Amino acid sequence: MRLPVAAGKKAGLMGPGHVERVAGAMQAGGTGTEGTYRGLAAAFVDLGSKTGAVAVSFAAAVHTRFAAAGDCAVTFSGLPATGSALWLVEIAGGGDHTITWPAAVTWDGGAPPPLAAGTAATWLVFATRDGGTHIAAGPMFLSVGG
Repeated sequence: MRLPVAAGKKAGLMGPGHVERVAGAMQAGGTGTEGTYRGLAAAFVDLGSKTGAVAVSFAAAVHTRFAAAGDCAVTFSGLPATGSALWLVEIAGGGDHTITWPAAVTWDGGAPPPLAAGTAATWLVFATRDGGTHIAAGPMFLSVGG
């Protein structure tokens, strides 16, 4: 994908390591050393089998996975106070249990999507631009694997 670039910058294809902060906007052609851009090389954490409280830390990883072994209450932490944050939560077997979400989460379509059961996983995407006061959420993949 080609993006417009700032005057004096070399044009190129957007990709990891090729994003630059220019006047508050992301532009193609940079080295990626001008700032911190989470999500270009996403860290992954597998929390394993979980029941009860499930703490998802954006500071630890952009992609967090867990297998629901019982009912779970998900919380989010480590979100940046300013700027935008985008992260993934992958849940295996969530359809077999009740999964509750923080009150700040607003789901695309008005309600959480049905989660995959058994060993299959549902991938969910979350985004905020106000430190987590308001979190938009929706499904990315409804049933993967299994």
